[in-house]
Amino acid sequence: MQVVSDDIIQEVLQEQGEMDFLETERLIAQMSREQPSLLTYLMASNEEHYNFEEKQLLLFLGINISQMMKKNQNAIQQVSMEDIETAQEKNIQMFEYLENELPGDFEGTTEMIFKGYNQKNVLRYIIETLFQDDDPHIRPDRKGLIFFDLKTVLDCLDQ
Repeated sequence: MQVVSDDIIQEVLQEQGEMDFLETERLIAQMSREQPSLLTYLMASNEEHYNFEEKQLLLFLGINISQMMKKNQNAIQQVSMEDIETAQEKNIQMFEYLENELPGDFEGTTEMIFKGYNQKNVLRYIIETLFQDDDPHIRPDRKGLIFFDLKTVLDCLDQ
């Protein structure tokens, strides 16, 4: 898939910032029609580990990612639960490998994830949003898990 530019990311973020509650609800309804498996994943993934605000952040960022990919490509292949499971397994393997190779080295781990990754701009958006956000309701030890879930969504959409 074509790489999402920083301009598209900013355009989507501006559009999201101008939406009211009803427009956001319509966007969620649209995603439920276009990407039902992804929406289900975003709403149910690791549910027992997240508080309310973390769930909201996961859903919000997941919808943003979906909009960025859609705006970039116009038509995105519908993601199946099998696609999600495959992406999750690949991410688990990658993180286990990186954990063994670069224990405690966040910068090194980040470099390894970015190396050869097609959607670097969207991935950077995810990381910057998660790790520069000082919301006291988002627990620091959950940010890595949210990142994992969002990277899984991005991997599925980048087919």
